[in-house]
Amino acid sequence: MDNKCLIGLLIIILFASNILALGINSPYWKSNPLKMYPGQSIEVDFTLANSILEESSAKAFVTLTDSAGVAEIIGPKEFTVPPGSNYNKITIKISIPENANVGDTYEVKFSVKSVPEEAEGSVQLGIGISLICLY
Repeated sequence: MDNKCLIGLLIIILFASNILALGINSPYWKSNPLKMYPGQSIEVDFTLANSILEESSAKAFVTLTDSAGVAEIIGPKEFTVPPGSNYNKITIKISIPENANVGDTYEVKFSVKSVPEEAEGSVQLGIGISLICLY
C-alpha cells in the first residue's frame, strides 16, 4: 500500500511540470464592476500573463462565450505568451444601447484556453472571466 502511494506521488510530481501558469489580469470583478451609462462605448483591456517559471511559451485562444448583446472582442483572439510576459492584451469593446434603462445589468463572459507551444498531447486548461456592466 505504501509503495502504491509513493508511486502515485511520483507520477503527480512528474506531470506537475506540464501545468501552465497562464493567468488574466482584470481591471473589474464582481465587487468592482464596470459602470456605464446608456449610449456609452468603452474598450476594456485584460492582460494575459505567463509565469516566469514556465519553460516554454503558451498559445492562448480567446473566445467570447456570452456577449450579452453589448460586447465584442476587437484585436487578436490568439496569442503566444512567453514565460514571464504580461504585455499581451485582450481588448473587449462594450457598447451599451441608447435605449437601455438605468439599473440594467449585462454580464459579459469570455474564456481563454491554452496549450503549451511545444507540448504534444497536453491537456487544455481554460480560464474564464465574467465582466458585469452596471450603470
